[in-house]
Amino acid sequence: MRRWLLVFAAVLAGILIVMVGTILWLQRDLPSPSRLETIQPALGTTVYARDGRVLHEFFRENRVLVRLEDLEDSYVVDAILAAEDQRFRSHWGVDIFGIIRAAKTNVRAGRVVQGASTITQQLARNLFLTPEVSLGRKIREALLALRIEQTFTKDRILELYINQIYFGDGMYGVQSAAEYLFDKDAAELNLQEAALVAGVIQSPQGYAPRRHEERARRRRSIVLSMMVTSGAITREEAAAADTTALGIVEQEDEVRLGAYFIEHVRREVIDRYGAEALYSGGLRIYTTLDLDLQEVAETQVEERMAALENEANFPVKRGDAFDADSLAFIPYVQGALLALDVGSGGILAMVGGRDFHDAEDPTARFNLATQGRRQPGSSFKPLVLAT
Repeated sequence: MRRWLLVFAAVLAGILIVMVGTILWLQRDLPSPSRLETIQPALGTTVYARDGRVLHEFFRENRVLVRLEDLEDSYVVDAILAAEDQRFRSHWGVDIFGIIRAAKTNVRAGRVVQGASTITQQLARNLFLTPEVSLGRKIREALLALRIEQTFTKDRILELYINQIYFGDGMYGVQSAAEYLFDKDAAELNLQEAALVAGVIQSPQGYAPRRHEERARRRRSIVLSMMVTSGAITREEAAAADTTALGIVEQEDEVRLGAYFIEHVRREVIDRYGAEALYSGGLRIYTTLDLDLQEVAETQVEERMAALENEANFPVKRGDAFDADSLAFIPYVQGALLALDVGSGGILAMVGGRDFHDAEDPTARFNLATQGRRQPGSSFKPLVLAT
């Protein structure tokens, strides 16, 4: 008997040594949680017209930072905690009870239908690890989550998470998601809107409200039920919210006003500061463009070019297939316009062609105002000579 106890103890010690060794090996190159404080989330660049109106935004990750304290009186935090990690305030980075519960659910279903990653684990994965599905990655994720929990408060972890998580369609962070789906600040979302936003986190593509309305509606119902279970809302509040429409705002058509000028700005910034600064640096670019004058300029160029084509009494043919020897067609007439503030040299309006987004014209994005290398016309020569 004593011999068997010694064998058992030796086997157990061997297993423990292997486990400890494995853990030490997996955490050998894990980043320090203090790196969280030095990480700068990628922020887009906003371009403004001369009157302060937003002209355009450049981004790889559309993110607007929001403070957790600004969401204290909203449903958003309660909805996210109910949907993603109901025991967030009580666990220490890894939820053992959640793992057991998810395992039981998955065994009964015969497939993986429920995950057990805590908010802290998700944050660790999104910031430092890869999305690969492997036991090694899950262990590293758990170890890093434990480190993060030992270093930061729950509120700080939650604030980092709500600004980092992906909501689909290029939207990162709850503020960008709220603006994109409802044209509101996250703090202004009502119960049903907050539940919908929180529901998207589990599968940004599968529950995208604009593409999968019914799926998103069912997911919203589940989140509302979870909020009841967590004690955030009453059963009556959930039932009332569940009967409402999704309320997604319509997407605006692609902004076309000033397209050539926007491209001009993009090229200038990349040349001076690099693409990383433009798409991830959170720049604010203030320009001299007058949007009202720009609209007039684009209208006048289009009307004048169309009039020239009509005066020719021939149908217009675009593209490289135009036969210069044929009298049956005239080429698609292009034009440009540049209006400057002569006192400062600031650009008030820029029209580089008739339609920057014209799919039929392979040269549509060529800016005749800045890249054409053409003289303005003979009427300009006296001004040059006088100078």
